[in-house]
Parts: sequence; structure tokens; C-alpha cells
Amino acid sequence: MKILIVQTGFLGDIILSTPVITGIKQIYPDSKLCFLTTPAGKFLLKNDPDLDEILVFDKRGKESGIKGFLKTCSTLKKKKIDRVYCLHKSYRTSLMTALSKIPHKTGFKASKLSFFYDTAEKRNQTDHDAVRNLSILNSETDINLINQDLRLFPGEKLKNNEILKKLENKFILMSPGSAWKTKMWNAQGYN
Repeated sequence: MKILIVQTGFLGDIILSTPVITGIKQIYPDSKLCFLTTPAGKFLLKNDPDLDEILVFDKRGKESGIKGFLKTCSTLKKKKIDRVYCLHKSYRTSLMTALSKIPHKTGFKASKLSFFYDTAEKRNQTDHDAVRNLSILNSETDINLINQDLRLFPGEKLKNNEILKKLENKFILMSPGSAWKTKMWNAQGYN
């Protein structure tokens, strides 16, 4: 089975989507998993061992406008994808997956044009955004049984970086911020 995840938001949104990769591979371990994202998102995801293919939709660049949109729809249609999970809640994403003729489409009830989805899941607005993204799998599994850790895999260049090698077995602290409380890391997350 060929499965597509769609997240064409900002880098933080893409990082917060990565537990969905874990969840889908847990539910469908033998699936071929593709991810449709932005050019920057491709760079971020390219070393993920569970992704078989990364597709790029440059919606703010060379594929902006109706021509680029339709080209991407055509590309997705040719990929013969069996299922799609739409984490991005825009009109464009809902319409794109509908026009791509993907047989089973799952999105969120709060998505624009959510009537295009076969399954529309509810997102609990008080949950952290990574957990809200995982709620797209509510109909298929207990999301509390999925590892909710964010996934980032550095490439060889970073793995061989001398400064990072000196920090081996030590901690690096990142303090990501956001305008949205549900996207901010809480104090318990740092333990």
C-alpha cells in the first residue's frame, strides 16, 4: 500500500507532524510512505529512514498559481497513492487530494473543504500540536500507544561535524517558541 502524508506548512509544523510517520508505520508497517512538503521541508525530512519518497510542492515559488497546483495534482494522481493523511488544513490541500483521485482521504473536521475527506477527525484544541496531528489516526488506533517523540535525522555532514562530535553524549538545548501555545514545548517536556 502506498500512503501519503501532506504537510506543506512552516518548518515547525512539519517537525510537529513527524510523530504521524511513526504512527502510520506502526499501523501499516509494510506500506510505502511518501511525504508531500515544501522545499525546506524536504531538506528537513530527507534522512528519515521510514520515508520512501519525499514529494515537493513549491507553493510559494515555481509551483505557485493554478498551473503549479494542477501539475502537483497530476503528479500525485500518477503516483497511484492508496491513502492520504492531510495534516495541512487549507482549501488547497483538500482540493488537491480530491483532484488527485486518491481512494481514501483522511483530514481534520476543522479543515477547509473537509467534505472532500472520507474520514474527518476531530482535533482537541487543548492538546499539544504534535498530539493534535496524531489525532488524524484516531479511527485506526489508540494514539496513546504511539511514540509521540518528534523525529529529526541529521545527514552525514552533521553527524561528522567536529563540534557536534565533541558534544557526544551531552545535551544540546533548543528553546523553540511559537505564537501558538499548543505549539510551545512545555516544562514537563524538558525532563
